Formats: sequence, structure tokens, C-alpha cells
Amino acid sequence: MAAIKFKKIKRENRRSITLEEQQKFFERVELPEFAPYRELLLLQYYFGLRPFELTNAHFEGEFLIALNAKHGKNGKKVFKKIPIPK
Repeated sequence: MAAIKFKKIKRENRRSITLEEQQKFFERVELPEFAPYRELLLLQYYFGLRPFELTNAHFEGEFLIALNAKHGKNGKKVFKKIPIPK
């Protein structure tokens, strides 16, 4: 039986957001229509969490603990332990 060959998708390089985009984000996140999502958006911005990782993120002392969406070893859950800067 022949193996199926999958075509790889060419990755595009990521870019950092500009200062103007940053400013616009912070202005918009303060609008009343974004109030229900404000904390989630800021967690994603400051800690680099993926949407799935927000489902169980919590604070323990000086750390944010979240289930790592991209890593799992032998079906075991792997958690990120992100220090909170002072």
C-alpha cells in the first residue's frame, strides 16, 4: 500500500504589532462593548495565551498556570507556569 503524501503549506513569517496597532488595541479594549472580553483579551496580550488555554487559566501566588495547548506527553496534561512580573 502506498503512503499518502501531504503537501506542506508554506509558513509565513510572523511580525510584531506596531506601536499604532498596540495603541488602537488598548483604546478598543476599553470600549463598553468589549467589557465582557476585556480580561481575556488582556491575558492573551500580556501572557501570550492561546484561546483554549484561557479555559482553565488561574493564578497561584506569583504565577499564572494554564494548560499548554500545544504540548502533551503520552496523553498527560502539561501546564505552563508563567511568572507574573512585578
